[in-house]
Amino acid sequence: MARQHGGWAGRIVAIMALALLVALGPQPAHGQEPATLEARAGKTRVTAGERVTVTLVLQLPAGARPDFTAVDSQFGDVDVLLVGLPEERNLGGGRVEVRARYEVAVFRPGAAQIPSLTVPYATADGSISEVSSLPIALEVVSVIPDGADPGEVRDLKPPIDLPYRAGVSRRLLAMVALSALFVLVAIAVAVRWLQRWRARSVPALVPAGVPLPQAEAAARAELERIGSLGLLDQDDLRTYHALIAACMRRYLSERYGFPAFAMTTKELAARMESLGVDRWPARLVAGLLGECDAVNYGGYHLARRRAESNLAIAEEIIDITREGADPVPAVR
Repeated sequence: MARQHGGWAGRIVAIMALALLVALGPQPAHGQEPATLEARAGKTRVTAGERVTVTLVLQLPAGARPDFTAVDSQFGDVDVLLVGLPEERNLGGGRVEVRARYEVAVFRPGAAQIPSLTVPYATADGSISEVSSLPIALEVVSVIPDGADPGEVRDLKPPIDLPYRAGVSRRLLAMVALSALFVLVAIAVAVRWLQRWRARSVPALVPAGVPLPQAEAAARAELERIGSLGLLDQDDLRTYHALIAACMRRYLSERYGFPAFAMTTKELAARMESLGVDRWPARLVAGLLGECDAVNYGGYHLARRRAESNLAIAEEIIDITREGADPVPAVR
């Protein structure tokens, strides 16, 4: 009987020792979790040409830096209509989550697919890796109702019978003539006023593409000054982004010879593309100035790291648009 009690006591001691080793053993570090990428579609059943929002949710370990520049060329038969700026948030434990949004559309009915998308990133030790998402199946339906024949031509509705009276009233002719004269005079006055206003408010333009190294030097000096003002330490995001936007509009006006200050962000990007500027610099300009507008006029509050990256984006725009810069690879 004593031998039996001794066996049970030994088993209990062994179980307690094993539990202690498990509790004190090494735990997996949260920061070492691998990077993950998930693609999410706003809807998977759409009509031909309907816009769909595709959101990439990228989770990275501490110190990793993603590169989204080539993602919009990976959509295959799906047309990319709009590319948004990446948005970043801290997940704790050093990990970060980056979200990038794309507006896409498919114009051919039938089965379609958002393919697997790959995002490369640089780890904290400088090595390059990449992570891919799973594909998303789409069902694209035609805007023509089921059973309808697109080649069918329907008869026109019969005309409506209206009472007819021979002859034309002189009074009606006079009213029509006066109305036409009034419209012509109003158009002439409006055109004249617009010409005077444009001559008074729009500065003389220099020819596009004139070598202006001083514009680049002045813009770099201004960005360096903005970074040294300590505005982020004071949490003064509005002044910080207002100065960046003013610097970039002044630089683009001098570099390409058009009044960037008098244009909306969308008009400015379109004007750059019309002058033959690559689409990627034009998109960077639109994204940066759009975010500056959101902070200045929409009360949008950015994390400090994101605000610092906007200053770096402004410097990158100068690098890739300066005279003599290497051409940017084509972007769809």
